[in-house]
Amino acid sequence: MDTRPAGEWFLSDILPTSSRPPAANKATGGLLLGAPILYAAVGTTATGAILCCFGMYSALEELLITVLAKELNRNRKSILVRET
Repeated sequence: MDTRPAGEWFLSDILPTSSRPPAANKATGGLLLGAPILYAAVGTTATGAILCCFGMYSALEELLITVLAKELNRNRKSILVRET
């Protein structure tokens, strides 16, 4: 039974999304959590570039999983891992 108020819609009603984040998304979160250490080690520009590259890859992977999947598998770990 749907408990949402009548008349409301959500993006998940239109586009199927994975409930489990792919591996790249988790790696990006870990890098973001460690950003202060990364900043101290390599500086502002390199930290920003690394975080942006990982974030872009993570978003692209999520998009490819959603677009290329014939059937949505909510437990898919990565686009690089073959489904069984």
